[in-house]
Amino acid sequence: MAISDGLNLERNPIHVAGGLAEARLIEAIASWCECLQGRLPLVTALKQLAEGLGARAVCLSRHVREPGGGARAVTFNVPALTRPGLEVTRSYAHCVLGRYVDRPRPASVWFSSLTEGHDDPALAVFQERARIAETVVVALALEEKWADYIEIHFAVAPAGGSQGLFNTLADTLSRTWIRRSPGLFSDAILASQAQARPWPREPLLSTANPARLSRAEFRVCVLLSRGLNSAAVCSELAISPSTLKAHLRSVFAKTGTTSMVELLYLLLAPWTTERQVAGAVTARRA
Repeated sequence: MAISDGLNLERNPIHVAGGLAEARLIEAIASWCECLQGRLPLVTALKQLAEGLGARAVCLSRHVREPGGGARAVTFNVPALTRPGLEVTRSYAHCVLGRYVDRPRPASVWFSSLTEGHDDPALAVFQERARIAETVVVALALEEKWADYIEIHFAVAPAGGSQGLFNTLADTLSRTWIRRSPGLFSDAILASQAQARPWPREPLLSTANPARLSRAEFRVCVLLSRGLNSAAVCSELAISPSTLKAHLRSVFAKTGTTSMVELLYLLLAPWTTERQVAGAVTARRA
């Protein structure tokens, strides 16, 4: 069946009362709980949620609670139902919640179709291009520095009586997310970046010095790889915090990383015999 045919015939299990839809949701929630304990990759839970809800895509996002803080996201798109180039690759929660995106009530449910006056039309544009009928956003948690969300994109809008189901689902997802294993979201972000990013052919701290780090930058990276924090690095090298920040900005630019967490992942990630970054995250969790 062609992708276009699959999209035309797409059906949402939420529309159909019955044991099959209920069983899929139970399986999805069970998978979600296993993933939050670190037993399965987080993207597996997103896949199960998408299949259990009959969604086109599911996105787990984290929004920084400060002006211009931005958002990071882990996404799953159902391959058979997604046109190439129209995958969900980012968060649209801010388009639905507007000014409330940095202060949502945990377990609250937001529908894009019920939101008026979008400040950012990006979601509406994407929905039209990708033929998304409804986007449901569930607020998972509100913490000091960020807010976490699950965003569910449907090609067929959920039936009018599905509000109760979403409220129950949101409560379960939120309560279990709060008790997740530490570092789970950061690990998922790093794992997705590791798959998409063309990592250097040699370890950063090898004699080949693939990122062409300066001597000072190389020393900083060596100390970071040994577990020293920023203050200890400054003390060891007898440099000021501002000098360290300047070195790190240069290192980030040369290595294609954007944060200390990403840099540590690149420094500490295991290498296979083909000298490619492999497997699990070994960087220290925040």
